[in-house]
Amino acid sequence: MKKEFGIYLVLFWVVIFLIFNYEPTMAIAYFALISGILWMTRNVSHISFPIEKRKNNRLHAVLWALAAFFVFTRVAPIISGLFGMKLTFQSIMSLFASLSPLLHSKWMELFSFGILIPIIETIAFARLMEWLDNWVGTKETLKSLGMWIVIPITSLIFALFHITAKGIYSNNLLFITFLFMVLSLAMVVHFKELKQAILFHIITNSVAIGGIFAFLGGAI
Repeated sequence: MKKEFGIYLVLFWVVIFLIFNYEPTMAIAYFALISGILWMTRNVSHISFPIEKRKNNRLHAVLWALAAFFVFTRVAPIISGLFGMKLTFQSIMSLFASLSPLLHSKWMELFSFGILIPIIETIAFARLMEWLDNWVGTKETLKSLGMWIVIPITSLIFALFHITAKGIYSNNLLFITFLFMVLSLAMVVHFKELKQAILFHIITNSVAIGGIFAFLGGAI
């Protein structure tokens, strides 16, 4: 738990730095998320889903994250089509890229949107899921019906956070971010750690912002 708390503090001070030096509006939203993490874990001596439970599966974690990205970008258009939405790989990446903060430095934008934000969001909403799960009293397994109530509720809050915090109102964005977090949290419950879901989030955001940079002719 001490290691986890140390990571939270590092994220806390990085966001403080962003508030005063780059994008205060975006940073304040994530300052609130980190404050939420600290509040939810203030009296916790044990975390069911740590950031990393094992160190000997890091390569497998990367491979699972890549597989999740492939499945998500292929299955999401199919599911969205059932609800009358016409989404493609390119449109999904564009939706994610629309969430990126507009920073003057492309390197800083890649760091904040491609790395920092995925880490903070995955930790925050995994902790929220665990907090709700403990409150409801369900088993921490994908075989539990209660978990499949907690995961969609947490994912909906995640989707609403993106729309309200970023001021972007789009049914497609709401739907795609909801599906994204459902898959991410299912990975957290399955692997009993956050590492795979964090990497999945990093890959998705980095590909989205990288595609925008390539379009603008500003290769990194």
